[in-house]
Amino acid sequence: MAYNEDGLERRTSVILLQHWNELRDERLFPHEDELDTDHLSPIWEHCFLLQVRDVEQVEDYNFTYIGPKLVKAYADGVLDMDNGQMVSPQATALAEKFRNVITSCDPLLEEGEYTNAHGELVKFRQAMLPLGTEDGRVLSVLGGAWYKVFVA
Repeated sequence: MAYNEDGLERRTSVILLQHWNELRDERLFPHEDELDTDHLSPIWEHCFLLQVRDVEQVEDYNFTYIGPKLVKAYADGVLDMDNGQMVSPQATALAEKFRNVITSCDPLLEEGEYTNAHGELVKFRQAMLPLGTEDGRVLSVLGGAWYKVFVA
């Protein structure tokens, strides 16, 4: 387990999953309106919220929120926009993973690594969690990503 000095969980993916499970209770998943961003404030800068619209007709995903730590990492070139594994401001890069979360209605938690354009090793953990209606329709995806860059 990974805890901070106060004994609280510090992994973004685990905190998100715990909050999601608390909100959904016995339901398939919670609704976006139920999110408590105050509760998520320690990790919110590493989170994103993706809206799902007309996925069957158009490959179009619209982020309504991308945390400033993720935006800065891409703007500074630390993370690659087209890495194909980790969430990026271009949502279509992970269309298959988003589609899996949307169709399965199940959370996706993963970790991995890749070498960025600067030859640095990037290790990451990320979570993607469905949010939607009580009748089982996914309307959005809540996610979070943590990364560490190892200079070659």
